[in-house]
Amino acid sequence: MSEWIDFERWPDCRSMERPGIVFEVTNGDQTLLTDCAIPLPLPSDWKAQPVRFRAVPQPRPRHSSPIPKLWIDSPRNSDTLTAAHFR
Repeated sequence: MSEWIDFERWPDCRSMERPGIVFEVTNGDQTLLTDCAIPLPLPSDWKAQPVRFRAVPQPRPRHSSPIPKLWIDSPRNSDTLTAAHFR
C-alpha cells in the first residue's frame, strides 16, 4: 500500500493507475475502493467529502457458494406445483 495523499491531489490518480491497483478513498469515517474517475462519484450515503486516498492492490474476487438446488426442481415436487402456485 502507498502513503495517504490529500484528496486535493485526486486528479493525479491518473498517473498512478496500474494493472491490479485500485484506490482507497476515505472521508475519515467511510472508505471506498474505486478506479480513478474524475470527478469521483461518491456513494449517496457518504456524509462528508473525501479527505485522502491511496493506491492499494485490487482485492481478489471472492467466489460465492453454488446456488442450492431449488425445492421446485426436485423431481418429487415438480409435478405437484401448477401455474396457480405462481399467481
